[in-house]
Amino acid sequence: MKKAKNLRLNVTRPFIAVTEPGTRYLVTSSSEAIIGPDKWNARPLLDLSNATKLGLSEAEPLAEPTAGAAGEMLRLVLADQFLDGAGDGLSLALRANVDPHEFQIR
Repeated sequence: MKKAKNLRLNVTRPFIAVTEPGTRYLVTSSSEAIIGPDKWNARPLLDLSNATKLGLSEAEPLAEPTAGAAGEMLRLVLADQFLDGAGDGLSLALRANVDPHEFQIR
């Protein structure tokens, strides 16, 4: 993956970042601190149900945020996590769209 250039604190689209031990995170938004350093709100890719805050110096973006088809997977994961409340499995809304029952087909 290409390294991101000039990534600002303000996160407009989700992106993947990596820490020194090699753990990859899905960065979803940013938090500006009045006292102390600013942080990114992130979720480890291995366990998206856990939310954490990463200091800007703790993680390095792997790639610039992507729009269009290349960013669809990130948007799908975020939408599912939001609708499911970060629980296990598919959210009810997403499950209804990908696993329709006979009565739902017209």
